[in-house]
Amino acid sequence: MSNVNIPQLIQQTQSLDNNVRRAAEDNLKQLQQRHFPNYLLELCRILQDQSVSPVIRQGAGLLLKNAITTSRGNIAEIRQRWTGNLDEATRLKIKQSLLGTLTSQSEQARS
Repeated sequence: MSNVNIPQLIQQTQSLDNNVRRAAEDNLKQLQQRHFPNYLLELCRILQDQSVSPVIRQGAGLLLKNAITTSRGNIAEIRQRWTGNLDEATRLKIKQSLLGTLTSQSEQARS
């Protein structure tokens, strides 16, 4: 995962070229499936990094939300993703990162 440029993939998900967008979305899905804890932590890092474009940070926040929650709001599924796939140290890092993001000067990153 260290060779992957997630901010670049996030940017590519906004491409007008369907092939570029689909390839980036597929790469992000594979990263999520294969490296779930590290994927979430990297999204948190991007979300907090004030040197990263607000649009990319917002994309990282959306990917993070989607990786942890579901659109159907199934509490059991959300709980399984959060407690079943992540150890306590990783959950704590994510919580701290998200709380830190709430104090960001960038409104786009906070929303």
